[in-house]
Amino acid sequence: DSDDAVSAESDPDVIDLQVAASRVPGGLPGVRRLAEVFLAECDELMKALRRDIPDGEPVTVQRSAHTLKGSASLFAASGVRDTAARIEAKAKENALEATPALLAELEIEVEKMLAALNRFLDTPAN
Repeated sequence: DSDDAVSAESDPDVIDLQVAASRVPGGLPGVRRLAEVFLAECDELMKALRRDIPDGEPVTVQRSAHTLKGSASLFAASGVRDTAARIEAKAKENALEATPALLAELEIEVEKMLAALNRFLDTPAN
């Protein structure tokens, strides 16, 4: 229902659709298309991070975290962006032993972001 769309849009702690619409070509319809693609990409990135933290290859962790950070930035998903950036920085320092706690935090932030994106996608396009 439309209340969900409003709560998704008015929850800038998770995603900010107005900011996203200003960054993505095509405005909100563009954000909708991007969100559909990103849901699958995000799942793959999180699988990679779960697989590679803490015992994987730092370069691989860094790349996955960097990609997730960039995509989250498009949706103004600051919780995901900031946590992914911290994982990326630890991987760059070759300090993966510090990343399991950050991964746990990232899981929570990603879950909130995906819920907000799914609410947005579930609302009819105007």
